[in-house]
Amino acid sequence: MEQLRRTSSAMGIMTDFGVHHYLRSPSALELNGYTENVVALTRLYLCQLLQIAGRLSAHLFDEDSRPLDSDIPFWQQMTEELFQWRRSLPPPLKISDSSGEPELRDEVYAQEVIFLNMLFHEVIILLNRPFTSQIVTSSPAGSATIAPRSAFDSTITNVHTTAGKYCFDSASRIIALLMLFKRHYGLQNVHLQMVHSTVTAGVMHAYFSVFCPDKCSSQGSTPCEERRGTAQQSLRLSIRALAEMGQTFDSATRGMELVTSLGQTWQHQRRMEISVK
Repeated sequence: MEQLRRTSSAMGIMTDFGVHHYLRSPSALELNGYTENVVALTRLYLCQLLQIAGRLSAHLFDEDSRPLDSDIPFWQQMTEELFQWRRSLPPPLKISDSSGEPELRDEVYAQEVIFLNMLFHEVIILLNRPFTSQIVTSSPAGSATIAPRSAFDSTITNVHTTAGKYCFDSASRIIALLMLFKRHYGLQNVHLQMVHSTVTAGVMHAYFSVFCPDKCSSQGSTPCEERRGTAQQSLRLSIRALAEMGQTFDSATRGMELVTSLGQTWQHQRRMEISVK
């Protein structure tokens, strides 16, 4: 929670200073609905998003050891709240979601607006990531065990598949928004939280470049291979972006090393699994 409060304070600093200094096309921004009121709107909706993120963090990442499947009702509630928040955004704060490809239409958005949309997708990932790689269930003795996917009931399998899709889509969207930001503002003057968002997306792309976000049965299928290819492309973009941001933030360099290391570890794990079969 303290980290989220610091993020909110830092965002206030960002909106007060330097915004207009980096804007290259004010007329384009005005045509896209940008006014001074966008700053105030961004702060309002950022606070709402951070409140949701705070509740998410307090519940999913507390110290209680409980079966992950017991959190499914919470996952459903938070998912609805997050998408309701997104639907409530006024037009100046919305960015077209017509494509998940790394390059969006070349429209000009204020830095705060891109930041806000990136943060939304990061929160989506943080909510869904625990449900993506494995499902923890209760054994008769009450201890937590990892169930094989073939043992999942239909509800948990649907959560696993849906969570994987949310993570994949939001990770792709973060990289797309990052490339949009880079095109207009560069990556050496980003907000520090954008480094964290990029690392979060990079980790997911490293994972999905090896493992399919759908059910295990779809491994090797054409849609799965296409997603892997998309993830590999986005992974390369995230690593390059972190390297560029590393000129300003040491944490970006460390994040790049983390993403690279995890990608190599998962690749090795996948090769070992294939060799055993």
